[in-house]
Amino acid sequence: MTYRTSTSASWARSRSRSSYWLLYVLALAAVICLPLSIRSSGWVPEADRLIWAAFWGLGVGFLIAQARVPDWMTWLGSMVLGVEYSLQFAAKLAPGLAMLLDDALGAFSWAWRALVFQNANLPLPFARSLAYSVTRINEFIDNLSAWAGAAQVGTASEDITVLWIAVSLAVWLLSWHVGYELIRQRRPFTALLPLGVALVSNVSFTDVGMPYVHVYLAITLATLVIANIDRLERLWHHLGLDFSAELRRDTLLAGTGITTLVLLVALIMPYRTWNDAAWFFWNRVGPTMEQIYERLDKAFAGRDPVPEPTPDPASAAMSGHLITSGLGGDEDILFTVQVSDPRPPDERELIAMYDPAEISRMVPKRYWRQRTYDIYTGSGWETSGHEASEYEAGDDWITPGYDGSEVAQTFTLLDLQPGLAPAVNMPVRVEDQRYAIVVRGQDDMTALVVNADQYTVVSMAPKPTVGQLRQAEGQYPDWVAEQYLALPDVPSTVTELAQGLVDEAGVTTRYDKALVIQEYLRRFIYDLEVEPPPLDRDVVEYFLFDAQRGYCDYTATAMVVMLRSVGVASRYAQGFGQGRFDYDAGVYVVSDQNRHAWPEVYFPDLGWVEFEPTPILSTWTRPLSPGDLSGEAVPASAQDQRSGVPRVVVWGAALAGVVLFVVVWPPKYLRRRSSDPRQAVIDIYGRLVRAARWSNLEPQDGQTPGEYLHYLGAQLEARGKYGGAARQGVQVIDRLYQQARYSQRQLAPSDSLRAESALARLSGGLWRVWLRRPKRAG
Repeated sequence: MTYRTSTSASWARSRSRSSYWLLYVLALAAVICLPLSIRSSGWVPEADRLIWAAFWGLGVGFLIAQARVPDWMTWLGSMVLGVEYSLQFAAKLAPGLAMLLDDALGAFSWAWRALVFQNANLPLPFARSLAYSVTRINEFIDNLSAWAGAAQVGTASEDITVLWIAVSLAVWLLSWHVGYELIRQRRPFTALLPLGVALVSNVSFTDVGMPYVHVYLAITLATLVIANIDRLERLWHHLGLDFSAELRRDTLLAGTGITTLVLLVALIMPYRTWNDAAWFFWNRVGPTMEQIYERLDKAFAGRDPVPEPTPDPASAAMSGHLITSGLGGDEDILFTVQVSDPRPPDERELIAMYDPAEISRMVPKRYWRQRTYDIYTGSGWETSGHEASEYEAGDDWITPGYDGSEVAQTFTLLDLQPGLAPAVNMPVRVEDQRYAIVVRGQDDMTALVVNADQYTVVSMAPKPTVGQLRQAEGQYPDWVAEQYLALPDVPSTVTELAQGLVDEAGVTTRYDKALVIQEYLRRFIYDLEVEPPPLDRDVVEYFLFDAQRGYCDYTATAMVVMLRSVGVASRYAQGFGQGRFDYDAGVYVVSDQNRHAWPEVYFPDLGWVEFEPTPILSTWTRPLSPGDLSGEAVPASAQDQRSGVPRVVVWGAALAGVVLFVVVWPPKYLRRRSSDPRQAVIDIYGRLVRAARWSNLEPQDGQTPGEYLHYLGAQLEARGKYGGAARQGVQVIDRLYQQARYSQRQLAPSDSLRAESALARLSGGLWRVWLRRPKRAG
């Protein structure tokens, strides 16, 4: 070991000054990332001014860190300075520099005249600045009081004064903390960590500004290298150890190289998050956090909206889907669809019908699909390789290799963001908009992308008969066998159950296997509030053997996994159910509650065919053979001889239908619809009360409408397995009825549509309650 024989104090001071300025430059670049990220996300008005908050906060931190005062005094002084700066930032309590200089000149003139000319009638110096400050302080107090009152009662406030104070103070303190910890405590990681948390949080919540995170990480790594070599040099210098001046250069070069390599690897490698842990947390604190978010949204309603990123079509289709607890959609109408299919029969036509196959022939069942998935992960779904190709309006992107029917659909998006475009089965072209098709491989479509609020798409919908489906036993194409028969390490209990069901039914064709598994899953209870599976459990095993209840995500996933385990190629599809047909507008109205998932099974030469294992929805009705309208088949080995229906039963059912639709639920031609949304909602409430009275669920003496509707929802839930759907429908009518009766707010036509939709869904439940009702006394 050698010791330094001559130590130069000037060398140490020079090295210290150079390190000081280098750290300041790096720290300034790091702290500016936060206001730049906030500016790019756009939610804080005039966010450019936050750069100065970061600059002054860091400068004060560097200066005060070198003061020979106790730590608590530096913290207190810095907090006071930060509050003063944020108040000036938000409310501009102090006059501007130009006004102060002008008043200073006026004060000099005032003093000169007072001394020389002894003129006592001159205005007091700084009178204009003081008047400005008093006025601004009064305005600030008024704004703060109004904001506090609105926040306390939960109403929206457009004032952004408090938002500016909070954000500018946060930027100031975080920047000050960087400078203070770097210089005073010599802890670079502790200095930069809170700033990084704030930066990453802003990017995570807004999904904007990721490049600033990359810059911040690069600066942090470089700062750690420089701070570490500074610490070692000070230690060696203090101990009197000799060291080469080139050591610093070599360390910086090596640190820069390592930092660059780490960033390149981070940018190249795909992002991976542990969604199970995130959902485990959110499922337990989510409701509480949503209430907090709702209150914050109202308290800071004056903030600017965050710009929606426009990802490329392939990225939009690539996002995975994790199966957890149901969120339950609301009544917001997302879009309408005008379709080339025949109009559904109205209530007058339904009175004359008793054959479900005849109704199905007139009303083809349609699902509006957004995307499909092929990779089961054990907790949800992901999609494999992807490629997006753009096409001009009117150009076919594919010629399907199977016979089907062309279905034209005109979508009008109301509360659904353009991008992933709903469409029936296999979209062939978009007539009036440029569009993109995302595929996993040749002809294997993942999603349709249309960036427009209205578009017309033409799809080829398979129209196979039961006979054709049973005969479609040819060999799968290689791409189908590789992607749609693959399974991870699924628990053996799941595969054994699927094989056992197929063996017990004695079926051999792919179609009959699908029917057997579909009917088995339809026995499970529909429940939107099912508890999410434990983190270490396969979601299908949890659904089949533990929960034995769930919603469409669970049933569709279970059916796809079970089918693949018995050699039937299938995939998971996501989109929307058919919705409610509006006879006046001639369109299907699709709301948030119509979000749906279902399995699709591949049949050679027939394409992808939909199935429905969710118990609250009807199955797909298909003819047994061309020209046969007898409806959906049962598995081949389980077919029973069907006896003829006695004529007296037919006439009895027809008579009951007349009573039901004319007396209990009057047809449209006996109703007078109001064009006023307020009156329409009031009429809907009356129709609901009249229908409920037939089921012995009439209002009790003394009940208010709100109390009665709460009672009605509870009774319907108690008398049927609705999984909360009946209560939600009643709550929609309750909320809109209260607004129609007692609120001054104008109701929109969409409000009456939501009430009508809720009433239509409740009608089936009231009909079932009426059939099982106890007889009235007397």
